[in-house]
Formats: sequence, C-alpha cells, structure tokens
Amino acid sequence: MFTRIKMIFLVAVAVAVLATSLNSASAGIIHASSGNTQETGTGAPGVTVVDGTVNFAVFNKTGGSAGDVWNTGLAGFDAAFTQGTGSAVLDTTVAYLYVYQIVNDGATAVAISAFSQQAGSSVTSYGLWAGKGLSDGSGAVSDSNPFGTPSGFASPGNSSTGNNDGIGTVVVNGSVGGPDTVTFDGTNFRANWAANLLGGASGALIGFTSNLTPGQAAHTVFDTGTSSFGYAASPIPEPSTLVLLGIGAMCGIPGLRRRMKKQTVA
Repeated sequence: MFTRIKMIFLVAVAVAVLATSLNSASAGIIHASSGNTQETGTGAPGVTVVDGTVNFAVFNKTGGSAGDVWNTGLAGFDAAFTQGTGSAVLDTTVAYLYVYQIVNDGATAVAISAFSQQAGSSVTSYGLWAGKGLSDGSGAVSDSNPFGTPSGFASPGNSSTGNNDGIGTVVVNGSVGGPDTVTFDGTNFRANWAANLLGGASGALIGFTSNLTPGQAAHTVFDTGTSSFGYAASPIPEPSTLVLLGIGAMCGIPGLRRRMKKQTVA
C-alpha cells in the first residue's frame, strides 16, 4: 500500500514540475489571458447605463529584465508604480502582474467613476502606473481601439468587436486619467476616479501582483447611479498546487485508518 501511494505521489510531483517548466517557457504577456471585454449594463429599463471597455493583460515575470521584471516592453516600468492605499511597495518577486485599463466608449453621456475586480486573497501589492497605457498592433488603446483580441471570458453578446490585431506592450501615454485612489480589501480590487472618466477618456493602468496563475472573475464599472459588468483575468489556484494538496490528503488516509482501527480494537 505504501509503495503504491509513494508512486502516486512521485507521479503527481512530476506532473507539477512539468507544469511549472511549461509555464516558465513563456515570457512577458500571456496572450490567452489578455484582451478586452465590453460591459453589459445593469440599469433599470429606460435608464442610460455606463458604457465602457475593460482592457486587461497578464504578464509572466519569466524573461523580464531589471526595471521591467515582467517584460512589459517599457523601460523603467517597475519604478513608475504608485502604491495603492494600504499597499506595500511593488512586489517584484512574484510571478504574475495583472493590469487593467478602463476606457469610456463615449456611446453615452454617463461618466465612469469606479472599477471593481474580484481578485481573491492572493494579491501581494497593488496600485497604478500614472501616464501608462496598453498598446497593440493599432497603437495605444482608446475608445475606438480596444486592446488586442476580444476576451474569451466574455459572456454571449458581451465581447468587444475591436481590431483583431494582436497584443502588444505597455506604452507611455500622457492623456490617460487617474484614478485617484486604488484599494484592496482582501477580496476586491477597486479604483476610484473623483473627476470621472468622460466619454472617450481612457484610464491609467491599474493592477496588482500575485503568484497565482490567471483564470477569470467578474468585474464592474460604476457611475453615480448605474453599473455595468463583464469578465476579465483574475488569479486562481494553480492546478499543480491543488493536485499536491489532494495527494497529501490521500497519503494521510492510511495512517488515519490505522489509528482508527487501533482505537476500535482498544
């Protein structure tokens, strides 16, 4: 029995190592977890709701360089970080960087005042990069140029029809606005614009760091009275970690059974 359990454990370790090695082969932006999502309004019938696009990109630290450890393509990117309220300085030791850029599409007169993203409890630092934006094959993102390809996370009818021109890098963009505060309460990552993002305006990059690989989570953009939602990249537990936890539990079962048997005999 012990030999069989030991063999299962060794196989699980091998799988985890293989998964790690495959993941480390990619550097910089993770294309499968980057893109854009057009918001779906949740206002009452006849009420004009906030209209925005959430562009998002996940960067893998492997392959980065000094001053740009996640290989964003912008020299001095790490030093441009402004920590969020209560956040520690930028954590450059972890594997992944999650960044978001909010764009008011300008189709309505409703301004954007806040963005909230479910991020779980794995965030190690969070904040913004003032004057920084995302760029793809058609240049800096804007109300007419969403970031890269539409997100595969989007629900039906919730995906932007922007240019399918590939995903690029981070660029200097002096026209992006705010936000004024960036917070994290242990579950939700949030940015607030006191002056609001008006029609056609783009927000500065906001984001956080984490050691967990990207999955998806719901996010919301707000104005003073309505909101819209979509889905974007967010950290999830790594499969290899879950496997090892499961194997650890399995390995403990025989010992538990023996103890229970002894107690029964006694």
